[in-house]
Amino acid sequence: VRLGMAETLSYVLVGIAVILTWLVSGGVILGWGPLYTRLRDENYTESELQVVFNVGFIGLSVGSVVFGLLLDTVGPRATAVLGMLTACCGNCLMAFTNSFAV
Repeated sequence: VRLGMAETLSYVLVGIAVILTWLVSGGVILGWGPLYTRLRDENYTESELQVVFNVGFIGLSVGSVVFGLLLDTVGPRATAVLGMLTACCGNCLMAFTNSFAV
C-alpha cells in the first residue's frame, strides 16, 4: 500500500507529537522520586521540597480542569498544542532555574 504525501506527513506529525508527549509528560508529580533525590543532594530543606511537590500537584489539578474544558470547547488538536507548549515552558523554567525561594 502506497501512502500519499499528506498521509505520510500526518504519520510523521503524529510520531513527533507522541515523542514530545513522552518527553514532557510526568513533570514534578510522576518524576518526584528522582527529583526529590536530586534536590536533597543540593541541600534543600523538607519544607522547600514540600512546596515544590504541592505546587506541582496543584498545577496538575488545576490544569486537568482547565484543559478538560478546553478539550470540550476548542477540540483536541488545539488543546494538545497548548498543553505541549505549557509543559515545555514549565520544564524549561525548572531546568534553568538556579535558586529556590520560599
